[in-house]
Amino acid sequence: MLRTSLWLFFTVFLTHAQLPDAGFMGADFHRERRQKLINELPKNSIAVLFSSPIRNRSNDVNHPYHQDPNFYYLTGCKEPHAVLLLFEQPTLLDGVNVQEILFVRNRNSRYELWEGEQLGPERAERLLGFQKGLPTHQFESVLASTSDHSQILHLGFIDDIRDNPLDNLDLFSLIEIFKKHLSKKKSMIVSENDQLVVDNKTLSSMMAQLREV
Repeated sequence: MLRTSLWLFFTVFLTHAQLPDAGFMGADFHRERRQKLINELPKNSIAVLFSSPIRNRSNDVNHPYHQDPNFYYLTGCKEPHAVLLLFEQPTLLDGVNVQEILFVRNRNSRYELWEGEQLGPERAERLLGFQKGLPTHQFESVLASTSDHSQILHLGFIDDIRDNPLDNLDLFSLIEIFKKHLSKKKSMIVSENDQLVVDNKTLSSMMAQLREV
């Protein structure tokens, strides 16, 4: 009886410990940080930030996941395989003007059975306070539909991210989608009047200044 009670207690505890939340500081804190960064973005620019990769310990055993500090600071999101997109100017998407989109994975009951409850796009809006939460499979189409920006800011690329060939929406694939978008944008420049600045340093400096407070 005692063993059964303890098992039920720890099962409930671990389940609730993994529930998505609004971050340690609360949704309002992260929303305010995003707005401060948006206010500092260069004219006609977008900022793209990726979550941390999952680090493998050995074979099929991974290290406990630790979110990228800059990504967590702006989102409160603790999940891998996620992307944050910020716009200097409000951008029309699905009939609504937005300046922030968080791309996360759709919830998957089989995944949640082993890895814990997922956030999902709808709760990215409701729990984390985002103007728009979208599934990661829409990342490529949204990039293509909002391509009229003269500056694209990002934090640079990590070289040692593992590619899961069975997962076409893991972090490796999302970064490859972004790289392909950058390459396509550059190939469309045909005259000196068509300007595109791809910057992987300014955003890092802006984040450092923002997090000094």
